[in-house]
Amino acid sequence: MTEKNIILFDGFCKLCNRSIRFIKKHDKNEVFRFVAIQSEEGIRQTEGHEINFDYPESVILIEEENLYFKSDAALRIFRKLGGVYKYFYPLIYIPGVIRDFFYNLIARNRYRIFGKVENCEISE
Repeated sequence: MTEKNIILFDGFCKLCNRSIRFIKKHDKNEVFRFVAIQSEEGIRQTEGHEINFDYPESVILIEEENLYFKSDAALRIFRKLGGVYKYFYPLIYIPGVIRDFFYNLIARNRYRIFGKVENCEISE
């Protein structure tokens, strides 16, 4: 069995937790594993990268030892979900600076808009 792709997410963000529940529901081939960035494993998985563990601004996908951030991570996740979600992947051809502008806009305001939880709701 090959190692699953790891999705690192903000364990205290309600939007992030909802997104993880969505991915789990649609991950028919069970290709993903989920780890809160703030957890011991999350910190270990991101060693050598500048991550603010108190306020992580990006979902991170670890795919075959490569780390993908922000919209790159999100689009690769959609591609691996398959079904209709794979049709979002061609958005990868839009320059990252444009895609990440919109990603960052949501990421910076996610606690204010969606809220924050005291404890991570998703655990593997």
